Amino acid sequence: MNEMNTSYSYELNADDSCRITAYQGDAVMLTIPTELDGHKVIDIGIYAFANCVHLKHVIIPEGVVTIFINAFYNCPELETIQLPDTIENNVNSSVRGCPKFKGYKVSDTHEMFELKDGVLFNKEVAHLVDYPAAMEHAEYTAPEGIVEVMRGAFAEHKYLQKVVLPEGIVKIGDGAFRGCEALREVVLPSTLEIIGGQAFAGCTALETIHIPAATVEIGQNAFSSCWSLQDITVDAESSHFCDTDGALYTKDMKKLLRYPVDGLTGYAFPEGVEVIGTGAFSGCDTLTEVRLPQSLKVIEGSAFAHCSMLDGVEIPEGVEAIAPATFFGCTNLAEISLPMSVKTIGQQAFWYCFSMMQIEVAENCKIDDTAFGGEVEVLEGLGMNCIPEIIRK
Repeated sequence: MNEMNTSYSYELNADDSCRITAYQGDAVMLTIPTELDGHKVIDIGIYAFANCVHLKHVIIPEGVVTIFINAFYNCPELETIQLPDTIENNVNSSVRGCPKFKGYKVSDTHEMFELKDGVLFNKEVAHLVDYPAAMEHAEYTAPEGIVEVMRGAFAEHKYLQKVVLPEGIVKIGDGAFRGCEALREVVLPSTLEIIGGQAFAGCTALETIHIPAATVEIGQNAFSSCWSLQDITVDAESSHFCDTDGALYTKDMKKLLRYPVDGLTGYAFPEGVEVIGTGAFSGCDTLTEVRLPQSLKVIEGSAFAHCSMLDGVEIPEGVEAIAPATFFGCTNLAEISLPMSVKTIGQQAFWYCFSMMQIEVAENCKIDDTAFGGEVEVLEGLGMNCIPEIIRK
């Protein structure tokens, strides 16, 4: 049930309390009310205070227990948020797109949270929750005693160049360092077990990464858009991963997870590789040639996205699908040989493949309506349609 107050929109919960869903106002310093029209405020909803361009300081009242993801999104002047003692969730990723954010404020007696040098920690479960966007330090060494870096904890930070994570940390959450464009080096502890999806995506200055032996899981696109990544190494004692020629593989060498963007012009896969992982070569803009193994079975989405110099690919028999965005942005791709085993071509698989004049596919191959082409406005501006002749065999 949606309701409207003079400055707030809200919805009622089953217990007659309410969740703020939107704010209409231009306050610079704002104390959120404890009640709206007699309904106790207990939640701050997704995007509730998004795009509040004047907002600098916020006090969240006692009684609020949850602040949802992106509750304070794109508030360009936001500097501080005072958290109540009643808060029950980790509030990570609640503040995004706020470059002047200096951090949360909490009471000295807060049971869940504590501040260490301006960084927010959940002391109950030993999590690093939020490293404020406006901190200008070039290096940061996290304190001993934490076990997890939460989702989005360092995301979009523009000053950090080096981060040292202490022994004892077992997990880096999804997108934890996403978009940290100045980050060149991260020292990972030997205790690290999980690297979340997109954990370092968009860390365009990151040059090297060393995967500890304890790591058992690396999420999708963990190192996507790391344009400066030159080398990925894995501890020799790892039972789950290995490195070969700087590339990251599963230990059995059946799946290539990521190849660093290091200026290579050609790559020949060893036989035995069955899967090319999501975004494995994404952004390798000097790559002109790949030789795929006959053992290959699966090419995952965006595997060769934005390989703008790649001019030809021969897909081996046995591959059954061209996944969404596999060759997105391969503007120089002129020739591609698809085997009769390919039964589907997914969404945007060949978007902006300007050099492809024709493609041969099996008679029964299902081609998504958006497999070829691009954004209409972009193509019109270039005077191109980017649709090859499709020949069915």
